[in-house]
Amino acid sequence: MKKITIILFITLFTTSLLTADVIMSEDFADGTFGICDTVDNGGSEDWEVVEYSGNYYAQCSGYGGTGVCDDWMILPSVNFDNYENETFTFISKNGYNYNDALEVVISTDYDGISNPSTAYWTVIPGYTLCSHSGSGYGDWTESGAVDLSGYTGTGYIAYHYYKIGDDDPTTTWQIDDIQVSAGSASAPTANTSAATSITHESATLNGNVNANNASTIVTFEWGLTTSYGNVATADQSPVTGSSSTSVSAEITGLSSSTTYHYRVKAENSEGTTYGDDVTFTTGEPFDNFLYFSEVSDDDAGGYQTAFIEIYNNSADVVDLEGFYIERWEDGSYDDYTYTLGAGVEIPAYGLLVVARGADEATFETAWGIDFTSLNANFDAGNNNLYQTTGRSYKFFHSTSIELDSTPAVSSGNRVIQETIGTWSDEEPSSNATPGQLDAGQNPPGRVIIFHCKLFYDERQ
Repeated sequence: MKKITIILFITLFTTSLLTADVIMSEDFADGTFGICDTVDNGGSEDWEVVEYSGNYYAQCSGYGGTGVCDDWMILPSVNFDNYENETFTFISKNGYNYNDALEVVISTDYDGISNPSTAYWTVIPGYTLCSHSGSGYGDWTESGAVDLSGYTGTGYIAYHYYKIGDDDPTTTWQIDDIQVSAGSASAPTANTSAATSITHESATLNGNVNANNASTIVTFEWGLTTSYGNVATADQSPVTGSSSTSVSAEITGLSSSTTYHYRVKAENSEGTTYGDDVTFTTGEPFDNFLYFSEVSDDDAGGYQTAFIEIYNNSADVVDLEGFYIERWEDGSYDDYTYTLGAGVEIPAYGLLVVARGADEATFETAWGIDFTSLNANFDAGNNNLYQTTGRSYKFFHSTSIELDSTPAVSSGNRVIQETIGTWSDEEPSSNATPGQLDAGQNPPGRVIIFHCKLFYDERQ
């Protein structure tokens, strides 16, 4: 009796260890299908367990059979939500292979009871079958570790053997050593990386997390000190699998010229891990410097082809959505604001031309230019952007920071900003070409302070 008790204890303990990593397995060693279920939907030949030289395996063959073969060998269900990093392996062998009669498929809507033909099945990607063709038999071939980690919910895996009819060439397929496994879980690993896309009011926090085979919630703790006080959820959370995953989160509403602390936090069922503390400093109110380069009342093709030109003295493309231009007269706001819309950008070291209501084709024809050949973009503007005597303009960031202003423009004339703060008022001439800087205009290599407004650019 004591001996029996010990044997039972050892058997139960071994099974417990097995199920920690192996979800299910079948090697047909007892001469039966074991955990597998079989369904015959036609034909005189079905799946069977065969023995050869002491080895048992499952086999299906249309050889010598009549009618259509539609035969299934189905594994028990797997709840993929209960595991991480699932993989599927088996070995296969074929003989007299004259057609592709076998596919390995999965269904997440099969109920395990009905005929499998009523469910939706898809071929599992990534497995390898014995590649032998023609007469004779091939060698046992490993499938490789087939990744099942992308599946969710309850699924069934099946071997589907099919033959269209009596005239369809037949192939014998043999299957053995089936195993579905899951990686063992452990606490995640987490590393904080440098912040990117830092502006005066926002930044993207970065890190790397390995979930170590357990679904892992990833957040960033951030604040003015190492006490943090704020939490941002990573865009990629939750993270799964057993490889390093890049994670990030954008934070906004920051103060300019301020140092912030942050670290990545990864938490799963096995524990919580923190990355190191890292800091970044926000920039000045506007890092990319923009200024007016020209305002022209020259109506080369009618009043709508007058224009305002803005220059970008930085190495970055700038999204101008929400930026706006105010019309002024004699030192006072002249009751009109034009706001730039979605999709309006200004190229690096390029220009934006804002017309007085003309469409792009009309404007190009009037001025004899082609924007596709210029480092410039076009915006139709509005006919209320008229110059006339005494009108001037101010340009604002979407946060109402004033970026630049023009002097008054004489009716029919133009003003150009030759260097920062130095304007020239002149009559239109062949020298005036919208979409490019004109002769005499020399943008600075480094943006400096001017007009008592603070504008900085650390770029050379």
